[in-house]
Amino acid sequence: MFLSRVTPGPSGAALCRRDDAAKLATFAAIGVVCTVAFALLFSALRHVTGPIGSNIGAYTATVGLNFTANRRLTFHAQDGDLKTQAAGYGAVYLFGLGASSAALWAALELFGHPVGRVELVLALAAGVFATVLRYLMLNRWVFVEPARG
Repeated sequence: MFLSRVTPGPSGAALCRRDDAAKLATFAAIGVVCTVAFALLFSALRHVTGPIGSNIGAYTATVGLNFTANRRLTFHAQDGDLKTQAAGYGAVYLFGLGASSAALWAALELFGHPVGRVELVLALAAGVFATVLRYLMLNRWVFVEPARG
């Protein structure tokens, strides 16, 4: 599980689990808001750019809100170096965009290029896949707490 920052003492593991659970809950709440925005944008762009273009456009449009909200609310990292965090988040964003686009492409191929709701569900599933990867990378790489010494 996510038990990387355990403080010494008998209650350290419990505190760490609680902290990680709070992070996951906040990340999930922000994810719901961004997913609704993604779904609306994907649906609006779909008839103009096709599914992969819509995925790229909707994913890109929600990245600023996602970065700002997670930086402040999930990881409490607003005092960290913005340039370093933004660069790391940018790398994570590109990785997530590639992962979600590849997963969407594979799903569309597998299911015979459906349209409408099925296509949207596949796009959302690809986004969930990318979101799990993004959380792990943000938690372990971009918004790492300094070691206590």
